[in-house]
Amino acid sequence: MLTLLLAACLEPSPADTADSAVDTAFDTATDAPAACADAATTGSLALSFRMEADLIPGMATPPAGTFYGAVLATADMTPTGPVAGAPLYANVVVNDDDLTAQGGPTAMLGTVTDLPACELSLLGFLDLDGDTLVDRGEPVTLPDDAMVTVAADAPTAYEVYFRLLSPRDQ
Repeated sequence: MLTLLLAACLEPSPADTADSAVDTAFDTATDAPAACADAATTGSLALSFRMEADLIPGMATPPAGTFYGAVLATADMTPTGPVAGAPLYANVVVNDDDLTAQGGPTAMLGTVTDLPACELSLLGFLDLDGDTLVDRGEPVTLPDDAMVTVAADAPTAYEVYFRLLSPRDQ
């Protein structure tokens, strides 16, 4: 189920794959759900990555590839993913995400700007085979690990954490 929910949120376009981090403009006044409607200011996320090192020995492919993610309001999250119709704040694409060194953490690899300063979640997966789809055995984030409060007018350091390998193909 998580894989299907991730797939519904993550639809990378060819333009997305050209950038290290894709920033999507967000208008707080018109696009915010109730949980972020009061966020009159914006902030950004500075992304690094880490995965559960115990997962690496069981992987068929080394944990290196492109990260595809979606930024949503935490208030719109359930234990299995976003509620239907949850507004998307940004699509995130980070190339050259290499976690082969004991699962990370990596240095800061990308940024996401123009986000409302409120509690958000970043769901995503590490695409190991370059097909832009969530496949069995690829590292995925979980809603419980994906929450971050974006600070106003300043970058917020955020470590994307992979604690699970996708149990099935999209």
